[in-house]
Amino acid sequence: MQPNIPTYLGWIFRVFFRWWWAALSGTASIAALFWTPQSGITLSNIAVTAMIFVVLTLSFLTVSVLVQGWALYWDRGHQPEVVSIRRSKDLGSDWIFVINGYLQESGGALIEVRRLLEDTEVPFALVRVVGITEKGYYQAVPIWLSAGNLRDFTQHKFDLSALRAKTSVTYERVLEAFNESVE
Repeated sequence: MQPNIPTYLGWIFRVFFRWWWAALSGTASIAALFWTPQSGITLSNIAVTAMIFVVLTLSFLTVSVLVQGWALYWDRGHQPEVVSIRRSKDLGSDWIFVINGYLQESGGALIEVRRLLEDTEVPFALVRVVGITEKGYYQAVPIWLSAGNLRDFTQHKFDLSALRAKTSVTYERVLEAFNESVE
């Protein structure tokens, strides 16, 4: 699903509109009929000032929550992508994967990198996030690399657009990678 504003608003207000909006508006409508005096209500200058302050504060908080919520919703809808793969000995590995996207857990998170090969996806690497750059990119080192796919990558037989990063790594996949690296 591609994130967009209508689905975001539906997602964020779904529960509110379903239950609370009906309860609050119904209660306020009924209460207004019985509790409003026939002569009306007179407010002092201080009461009006306080009401304006409260309304503006709540408006500011609402806009802040909507903007921050949009950022989280947008990130959630986009799978991480591999931005670059570089040779480096800096992080205790021969290779460093640079990944852009949203991760709920960044330190130590596992990501499976898969290669698109015709109509299939084949395992390329299993990487562990070890840091984050100033620009917000995640740096990851491989726990396991497919030797054949790595050879194809270094020989420029495919580029980064053929790689997919998946944040849901199964236990079985970790065991497979571990067993292959031990052999």
